[in-house]
Amino acid sequence: MKNQKIAIFITIAAILGVIVFFNFFFKGFSFTDFKRPNGNQSESISQLDRRLEFTDLDGKIHRLDEFGKKPILISFFATWCAPCIREIPEFDSLFLDYGNSLTVIGISVDQNRLAVPMFVKDQQIRYPVGFGSDRLFEKFGTVSAIPAIYLFDKNGKLVDHWVGYNPDKIKAIPKLLGLQ
Repeated sequence: MKNQKIAIFITIAAILGVIVFFNFFFKGFSFTDFKRPNGNQSESISQLDRRLEFTDLDGKIHRLDEFGKKPILISFFATWCAPCIREIPEFDSLFLDYGNSLTVIGISVDQNRLAVPMFVKDQQIRYPVGFGSDRLFEKFGTVSAIPAIYLFDKNGKLVDHWVGYNPDKIKAIPKLLGLQ
């Protein structure tokens, strides 16, 4: 009887473990305790402010308007996030294939900023990667899970937003934006 209870407990624990693993690996990582620099959770973005800034891995501050008036894909990611890692090659391909007509930017939410440069090198990421400013996180106040992708057209209007690895949405980006 005791062995049967232990077997049932182990089976239930294993099933729950598999569910959590697949949800994390395929859907993305959701967290409710992710704190923006000022804790603001209220603002939602529908129109991109191209004056928003991020700091690249060399410490240089960039404004989004430096990339010209073209569509922008912003991916909030972390070095430890499996779905984030899965989408990197596809974003890198978009950057290489459509770099003249699409800006791709990765914004790390890692607390350990020192890990990011090595991660970018190991993953061979060629699109700009950096850390968001306080104001950027205020504007994207709804980022509560990663990867979180925001796609804006050339006029800065939000065209699409999704959370988690979604290869179908990534493949649809060129057509959605009318890229040649």
